[in-house]
Amino acid sequence: MNRLAKEFLKNYLGLFLLLTTTMLRAQVPVASFTTSQDSGCAPLLINFTNTSSGAISYQWTLGNGNNSSLQHPSSSYINAGTYTVVLIATSATGGKDTATGVITILGDPVANFTASPFSVCSSESITFTNTSTGASSYIWDFGDGSSSNATSTNHQYNTPGTYNIKLIATNIYGCQDIEIKSNYITINPSPLAQISANQYSSCDVNTIFQFTGTASNISNWDWNFGDGNTSSVQNPSHQYAAPGSYPIRLIVTSNNGCIDTAYSSNNITIGNSLIPSFTMSDSGGCGNVTIQFDCTVPNSTSWLWDFGDGTTSTLGNPIHSYNAVGNYSVSLTVTTASGCNGSVTVSNIVHVDGMPFVNFTVVQDSGCAPYTAQFVNLTVGATSYSWKFGNGDSSYLTNPSTTYNQGGYFSVTLTATSAYGCQLAVTKNQLVRVFAPTAAFTATPRIGCPGMTVQFTHTGNPINITGYLWSFGDGTTSTVLNPTHTYNTIGVYTVWLVVTNSFGCIDTVYKSNHIEVVSGITPYTVPDTLFVCQDNPIAFTDPTIGSNSWNWNFGNGSSSTSQSPSTIYTTPGIYTVTLQTAMAGGCTQTFNPYAIVKVIPYIPRPIDITYGSSCKPYVLNFSTQTLNITAYNWDFGDGGTSTLANPTHTYTQSGTYIITLNITVGEGCMTSISETITLGYANPTQASTYDLCLGSSVDFTLTNLPAFTAATWFFWRWK
Repeated sequence: MNRLAKEFLKNYLGLFLLLTTTMLRAQVPVASFTTSQDSGCAPLLINFTNTSSGAISYQWTLGNGNNSSLQHPSSSYINAGTYTVVLIATSATGGKDTATGVITILGDPVANFTASPFSVCSSESITFTNTSTGASSYIWDFGDGSSSNATSTNHQYNTPGTYNIKLIATNIYGCQDIEIKSNYITINPSPLAQISANQYSSCDVNTIFQFTGTASNISNWDWNFGDGNTSSVQNPSHQYAAPGSYPIRLIVTSNNGCIDTAYSSNNITIGNSLIPSFTMSDSGGCGNVTIQFDCTVPNSTSWLWDFGDGTTSTLGNPIHSYNAVGNYSVSLTVTTASGCNGSVTVSNIVHVDGMPFVNFTVVQDSGCAPYTAQFVNLTVGATSYSWKFGNGDSSYLTNPSTTYNQGGYFSVTLTATSAYGCQLAVTKNQLVRVFAPTAAFTATPRIGCPGMTVQFTHTGNPINITGYLWSFGDGTTSTVLNPTHTYNTIGVYTVWLVVTNSFGCIDTVYKSNHIEVVSGITPYTVPDTLFVCQDNPIAFTDPTIGSNSWNWNFGNGSSSTSQSPSTIYTTPGIYTVTLQTAMAGGCTQTFNPYAIVKVIPYIPRPIDITYGSSCKPYVLNFSTQTLNITAYNWDFGDGGTSTLANPTHTYTQSGTYIITLNITVGEGCMTSISETITLGYANPTQASTYDLCLGSSVDFTLTNLPAFTAATWFFWRWK
């Protein structure tokens, strides 16, 4: 084979085979589909979405006996079970691919129940038993507006009628079944038994009593006359064999078997005499008391009341008022329609109590704080007491005392209660007056040199103050309101103030070591020469104690009257700083020199950076042209540092770094300069251009590649 043929096979045969394989693969479709859901309760409609590629026709086998050639078919699944769905996708060249899926149809539960009994009377309970299968939760509807989520339950109907019962059974998949039983439960009305008699009392044992029973649809009457005798007729009559009091009971049974029981509100009473009874709306009270009396004897026709206070009444239910304090017995005589009569007396049944007479005083109504006041109780007709003294304190003693720690006028209240609960309160306004003068003051100034004059000002409450006594701590005093005092001797002084009001009350304030008189001269040694960088601030501190004015001269044409100022020297050189101070008392002191400042020239230059390698790992060289540097401290921003003048540093990762250089210049001036660098790409996926180093590996992905033809390959040259 000649050289030209060998070269052709070597360079193009492999490409031809690759092209052929790619074109063949392009003819095979890919079958796939999705479903609107893959499981559910029957009946269930499923929508199929065809997601195949490279196909032009489709054949579906839907598993439920249905087939389709639509691209996106739908089908209903009626019965529970598992169904396999098959999709065959065919391309234009006849290539085929198959996709399968599974549809699961869930079965419904079966709802059912029984009840016992089916027919009851109102307010009786019915038991419902759940016989459902395949369910996990239930909802009962009892037909009367009520429901339940219990599995089996009891229910009580309060209204007669016929009711439909519904049970909804749900399984764990949400499938439901409903069982409805119409006219399933019957609720029968319960009868209402009522009793009446022609009379309820008699003085004649031979009296025949006529009873009447009332109720509807009754099949059985059951009377009990209270003496052991009974009757089963609706309206019986009965004669009692002996005197006494007899309760009446009637039980009725309706045609539906429902039962009701009634008792007579009054007993049948037979006897030659009565023991009357009565009720009262109240048994007493405080002051004027009005009471309603009610006779409780049935069939009574005449009454005579004696209220125990000399008054009477012939009414059956009188209202009577008691106007005087005391205990009262009440008597009642009654005659009935049958001629029976009798009397009863209840001793001391009414008690009327008077309101207590409340009064009190205080032994002494004024004093100086803290003041203890003693109270004297003058109340009559009370057994317990409650005091409120106006200072937040209280007491339940008869004759209490309390201490007032603050000045003011205080109102006192006493509430007195009688043995029967009658209560009255009396307040005496501003009964106690407590006087509390307040001693307080300020002093200006508080520190200075001999000859210092201090202004003392009283700041307490001046009301009713009649006297002031000042002690200035140096053996001198004053009695004026706001005195001035001059201190001529160095020392520390304690000041007292005693104030007295018009009632003789005293208050004292004591301020220890409050005034300080110091020497006007502060010992001072001029420090060594201070070094500062040009254009950097320098601060100065007042060396004196007690000065109140300052005059600084920094030697650079600027000055200050602040206690601790600062300044900036913009020109290199040596400067003399002076200070003149003054303090209360008239003392002055001059510091010349206060300090000698040497300003070192400093011209900052940026950080210079050169690349030893621009590929990862990145090697960078650092330097600066700033003059007079005596010490270096580099921070490379990735944790690396150096003290060299021109260091080299390697970065292993791309990113943004802040380079900081802290330097010492000349004879001790310190300052800092910084620079920010970015290495590589912080987010390479967003870059449109890449700077690559020799030996780097790069992954390329071709997207939106156009279809190649066989002729294309013959114009493609590999370099």
